Amino acid sequence: MSEAATCRRCSRPVVREAENFETFERMHWSCFHYEFEHQAAGSPDDDPDIACRDPACPARAFDREAQPDWFADE
Repeated sequence: MSEAATCRRCSRPVVREAENFETFERMHWSCFHYEFEHQAAGSPDDDPDIACRDPACPARAFDREAQPDWFADE
């Protein structure tokens, strides 16, 4: 079995989504999301604990004040 690729953002092994390692620029999907996609609503520094409008944003799991996602009608 080959050794797992290493995420260039957090330096941990990439196991799940390893087939998309190059697509996510040699990172975990969540590291890629926070590095390039995450824009927290109302947060000037893009706080990773504030959910962004991406419906798959990991912060949606615990952000009680999450803004509507981009699927929702405003």
